[in-house]
Amino acid sequence: MQNGASRKLYQPRIWTKEEQSILDEIKKEKGYTFNWRNPSGLTKHFICGPGDHADNSKFDFEYYINTEEKKLKGLVHFGTHVQGPKGMVHGGAIAAILGSFGDFN
Repeated sequence: MQNGASRKLYQPRIWTKEEQSILDEIKKEKGYTFNWRNPSGLTKHFICGPGDHADNSKFDFEYYINTEEKKLKGLVHFGTHVQGPKGMVHGGAIAAILGSFGDFN
C-alpha cells in the first residue's frame, strides 16, 4: 500500500444457522477438536491475509481434526471472488483450501 493507506484485516464471516448447525454436529463427535478458523492479522497467508478479501469475498473456513483416526472435518464458504466457470468454484480455490490444511499428523 502506498501513501500510508492501511489494509483492512480479515474479519470472519458470521455462519448462517445451517452452517453453524453443521459445525455444531462436528463438535459433538467424539475425538474431534477445534483446529483452525481463518485468524485475523495474518499477513503472509494466501487465504487469510489482510486486505484483499476482508469482505469475505474469497474464503472462510473452520475445521476440526481427529488425530487418532487421522480425519479432518469442517466447513468452507467460497465467496464471490473464487468463481471459475459460471456458478462454480475455481479449481485453484479448492486446491488452496486443501493446501491450507497441511499435515495434521
